[in-house]
Amino acid sequence: MPTIKQRVDSVAPIWSEICKLGEHKIVRSSMIWMFVVPLAARCLMPLDFLEFSLGGRVMTIDLALPFHWTLLYGAALFFGVGAVFFTACCPRFIKTYATPTSLREMGKGSRTTIDSLVRHARNPKDYNHICDRNEILGQFAVDYLALSREQVSDKSVLERLENGTIMDARLNEAFWFVSNFCEHHKPYHRLLVVASFSIGALFLLAIMVKNTVYVLEAAI
Repeated sequence: MPTIKQRVDSVAPIWSEICKLGEHKIVRSSMIWMFVVPLAARCLMPLDFLEFSLGGRVMTIDLALPFHWTLLYGAALFFGVGAVFFTACCPRFIKTYATPTSLREMGKGSRTTIDSLVRHARNPKDYNHICDRNEILGQFAVDYLALSREQVSDKSVLERLENGTIMDARLNEAFWFVSNFCEHHKPYHRLLVVASFSIGALFLLAIMVKNTVYVLEAAI
């Protein structure tokens, strides 16, 4: 019977999918908006409109819309929380290298791939819902370093990895092995990041709906 952690892992998006959200401009700027929104609200709430000069012309922005600063701050807050957990928890291998081509373009190869596997395998709690440490390291050594099961069945597997080199013909496959291994790290954190981003998006949606309803009612 699947454990709770395995069930969460099957539901939560993998890290490469979360990266698409974590690298979005809205999310990346959310920490700034957490400080800007309260200041802007304090300055602009008493005003019905805002005038400024642009290219010799006076521009007017109508502030009469039911713009809810609390909702905007809520969006920034949840995007910010999600961004913090994303930055802290997403495996660096996933964030840095999207494909084997990107790995090579950065001048990296066999050594980086092996070191990334060893680094991300240090804490079994991150991935014990899918495999154990000796299993993942041993399988990698056999498949991509051309070692036998007997050679990696003892405690020297780490030493063999540190001194080993991936066969050139298998480098692409080795890359995806490490990438797929990292994808399923920390399922609870993955779910938390996605939940935070989703709640932030709901706050923004609420602002859009309220303002759209206001405009439609004013036009009728």
